[in-house]
Amino acid sequence: MLADDIRNALPELRRESEALMTSRCIIRRATTGEKVRNPVTGQLEPPTVTVYDGPCEFKFPTAGAMSSKTANAQGQGVTTQLPTLKLPIATSGDIRAGDVAELTENPFDESLVGMRASVTGRHGATYAAARRLVVEVISRA
Repeated sequence: MLADDIRNALPELRRESEALMTSRCIIRRATTGEKVRNPVTGQLEPPTVTVYDGPCEFKFPTAGAMSSKTANAQGQGVTTQLPTLKLPIATSGDIRAGDVAELTENPFDESLVGMRASVTGRHGATYAAARRLVVEVISRA
């Protein structure tokens, strides 16, 4: 039966997917409490707690893929890219909308290190090889 074949292959598929996660990221969640000063920006920000620190794969979609086209106030067409952040299934189940990911290592494109992106929603699937989260970039490196 196909479902049994997929179930049996899933651990290996997850290992292969995780082997491609050569970047690292930290994901933080804002908490309540007194604001703290960001040492980089000097701005007061809500305190945070780290909810994930580990391997990841960040990907901007190719042209036309996972993007949407809308009109701005002037009626001009604007294309919005919807990048994804891929994480291991076993260690990322607590990630939720509003959490902020920061790319801390990216050996094949170091220009992305330091980029921050907000998670826009959760991901789950019965036979997922990786957790794929749609994110919105909130600051570039």
